[in-house]
Amino acid sequence: MPDASLDPNTLHISRVFDASRERVFDAWARQDHFVQWMCPPGVNITTCEIDVRPGGAWRIGGKRDDSGRVFASSGKYIEVKRPDRLSFTWAHHADGDFAKPRGHETTVR
Repeated sequence: MPDASLDPNTLHISRVFDASRERVFDAWARQDHFVQWMCPPGVNITTCEIDVRPGGAWRIGGKRDDSGRVFASSGKYIEVKRPDRLSFTWAHHADGDFAKPRGHETTVR
């Protein structure tokens, strides 16, 4: 695998939170936490399913209150090591419809 620091298609973002690693991990891995922060205000989440285990899948969908625009995103978990690492894929579905094809898939590490 090439060094991510040399790959022009890699975006590296680092954040420091005033919270324990367990709490930050749970924000991503517990459905009741995930739905509280994942979307901005004015977005109604209609679907949220997460199966946090290697090979497990996740999906989230909803619509904007102001425009009615819908979205659907999904992926698979690659690596799960609480509280140290959570790695998964991410892609948007065409027209915000889970039945339609997914676009470009990225990996979040």
